[in-house]
Amino acid sequence: MKRIGALFIILFIVGIFQAFVVIRQSNNTPVVQIITPFGKDGFKWDAQTAYSISVEDKEDGLSRYEEIAESEVFLKIKFLPDSQHRVAYEKEQIEENSVFTSLKKNACFNCHGIHSKIAAPTYESIALKYKTTSDVFKKLGSKIIQGSKGVWGDSQVMPSHPDLSANESIEMVKWILKHGSDMDFDIKVGIKGMFKTRKASHAETQGQYSLIASYLDHGIDGKDIKEGKDVVVIGPLLH
Repeated sequence: MKRIGALFIILFIVGIFQAFVVIRQSNNTPVVQIITPFGKDGFKWDAQTAYSISVEDKEDGLSRYEEIAESEVFLKIKFLPDSQHRVAYEKEQIEENSVFTSLKKNACFNCHGIHSKIAAPTYESIALKYKTTSDVFKKLGSKIIQGSKGVWGDSQVMPSHPDLSANESIEMVKWILKHGSDMDFDIKVGIKGMFKTRKASHAETQGQYSLIASYLDHGIDGKDIKEGKDVVVIGPLLH
């Protein structure tokens, strides 16, 4: 009986230890913060605006110590005419988050800018080239999965993405064509940089910029991946 009791105690202790290890190995959500611009800073029309982002992740590290890859930090920039449009836009971002996550995971923004060319055609130029029809969604979705060469010149090669499903690739194409044609939307990559605000029309005195910073961590052994976000809204400076 004593041996059975001792064995029970050992198993009980081992069980507690294993539970502790599981708790210790759970992934933490990254803490993302837009440092500048601050919500009360405001913006000037038709001007360059500086931004900076901080990322802290218990598993991946700290951006201030250069432990976070800048190519994995994103800033969505969207001009909105008023608060009513902002509410609709924020709802839209929630609905589109899974598609945006797929684009980030597949390193699409390493080669494609929304309006500024990096290594591959901008999403704006892709949106101008193709009309938004179901046939185009399937055609371009297939190119994303299989890869392509020569569409934008002999030197332009898009690698294949065989892990994507047909539906995932089609949703990515819809996102690309929609946002590529939106001149009031942009994405910047990195923890700091500049973006240019739009020119105000003759009667335009109001409006706001929605800034959404995000970082997708690496999880624990590639599992339990989590995303951290921060949102700042800035209005025009009053003279």
